[in-house]
Order: sequence, then C-alpha cells, then structure tokens
Amino acid sequence: MAFDQSFWIMALVAAGCFAVFTLINLSLSQQRTQELHRFARRMGFEFAMHPAHFVLEGVDMSHLRFHGRFEQVRNLIDGNWRGIHIRVFDFHFREGNESVVQTVFMAESNEVELPAFMLRPANSPFDKLKGLVTLTDINFKERPGFSARYRLVGNDASRIRSIFTEQLLDRIVDSHDLHLEGMDHRLIFFHARVTVPTKGICGFIDEGLQYLSLLSGTTAPLLS
Repeated sequence: MAFDQSFWIMALVAAGCFAVFTLINLSLSQQRTQELHRFARRMGFEFAMHPAHFVLEGVDMSHLRFHGRFEQVRNLIDGNWRGIHIRVFDFHFREGNESVVQTVFMAESNEVELPAFMLRPANSPFDKLKGLVTLTDINFKERPGFSARYRLVGNDASRIRSIFTEQLLDRIVDSHDLHLEGMDHRLIFFHARVTVPTKGICGFIDEGLQYLSLLSGTTAPLLS
C-alpha cells in the first residue's frame, strides 16, 4: 500500500514538473514571437508567426532539406532592405527525441550572382546524403586550418575559389558551426542548432549581409 502511494506521489510530482516546464517554454516562445514581431514592425518588415505559404523554393540542395523530421518555419521576418530581399526565420525540426530550433538568414538580390556552393563544418552528417557526395570538394592547400574545420563543395571550383577571398576565409575559420549556401541571386546562412536571441537579430542580419558582401564583392548596407 505504501509503495502504491509513493508511486502515485512521484507520478504526480513528475506530471506537475512537466506541466510547469511546458508552460515556461510556451511563455518564452510567445515572448520571442512578440519581440520579433515588434522588431519587424520597427524595421518596416512583414511578420508571420506561422507563414502558411512560405516555401524554400529553389533550395533543394539546402542543408535545411536534410534536417531531421517535422520541419516547420516560424516567426518569419520578411522585407526589403536597400534592394535586398531579406528573410529571417526560426527553423524547427526534430533529431531523434530532441526538438531543435535554429535561426536562418536568407537574402536575395539581383545585384548578386553566386556560383552554386555549400559550406558546412567538416565531418558533417550531411556528407553521405545522395546528391551531396557528387559535388566537388574544394580545398585551399595554403589554408590547412580552413580545410580542417570546414568542407566546401560545388561544381564550378575555379569560380568558387575566386569568391572565397583571404578575408572571407579568415572570417570563416573564426566562426563556429557556420553554414553558408549560395546559388545565383541567393545566400543562406546560419549557425547549426543556434537560436539567435531576439536582442541579437539585428546583429545576425548584419552578419548575413556581411557574408553577402564578401562573397559577391558588393557592399550590402547594414541595418545597424
């Protein structure tokens, strides 16, 4: 009898803790959405908590396509900044039993023309996926530190090498879990499994714009 009582007490305590944890997460999620909405409004951008028609068109090669299960885009900030179409969003997915949210930057500009490439950390789990293994590895023999930390792939090696300047390589080596993908007028950028705090969204967008400038040889105006 005492065992049964202890069991039910422990079960009730566990259920209570789970309920509190869920409510805290929900509250924080709602707070994040509200703060991102205010940021978007302040910048003159559009905002959608659950964008119904948001499609990652033209990014079939993207790392985003290969992330776990139950993929969902939330908190979409969408607008034009000095001729650059910017989209920033939280990308939700599951890996096993873990829920992951990473903040993604996407920019498009007719002034930019990038070769198709993907940059991701070395030994990434995406390396064995069909379609990626057929791409050419692009190394920089004079930069062993870069090749040790990151893998760069694409089909137009000479053109890709030309846009990965010394300045860009230095910046990449100093970055943590960086992902970059370019194709035509578009650049995608994020740090793997990182949810950018709301107070850091402006800086995160500026970081993406700086990568766009370095890769394209243009000058992308920053938000700040």
